[in-house]
Amino acid sequence: MKACRVCSDEFPATHQYFHKHKAGRGGLRTICIPCKKIENKRDRQIETIRASRRKARQKFDRLHPEQRRAGRAVSRAILFGRLIPAHESSCAYCEAPAEHYHHWSYHEMYKLDVVPVCVVCHSAIHAGELEDRPKQLPMF
Repeated sequence: MKACRVCSDEFPATHQYFHKHKAGRGGLRTICIPCKKIENKRDRQIETIRASRRKARQKFDRLHPEQRRAGRAVSRAILFGRLIPAHESSCAYCEAPAEHYHHWSYHEMYKLDVVPVCVVCHSAIHAGELEDRPKQLPMF
C-alpha cells in the first residue's frame, strides 16, 4: 500500500493508482492519479488567468505607451533612491497611508511630477470627485 501525499488515502502501489516516475520510490509518483488530475486542472486555470492578465497588460502598454513610460520612470526613481516608495509616505489628501503615486501628466517633462495617494483618494481623483492637486503638496 502507498499513501498519496495530497489526500493521504492509501492505494495499492500499482500503475492503476499512481503514474510512473523513474526517480520515485518503487518507480511511482507520490501523488495519486485523481489528485494529479485536480492539480493539473488547477495549474491550467492559473496559467489561463496569467495569460489573460499578460495579454491585458500588453494591450494597455500598446494603447497607452506614455503612461507606461511614466510608470516605469517612477519605478526606476524609487529603485535608485530618487523617490521614496509610496507606502512609506502619507496621502496628500487625507493623511492615510499612501499606496500609489498619482501622475499629474504623462508628458516626458512631468513624468516624475507625482504625489502619494491612498487607494480611496486615487479612485476619487480619477472619478473627478477630488480636485486635481491637493492644497499642500507633500515634502520629500
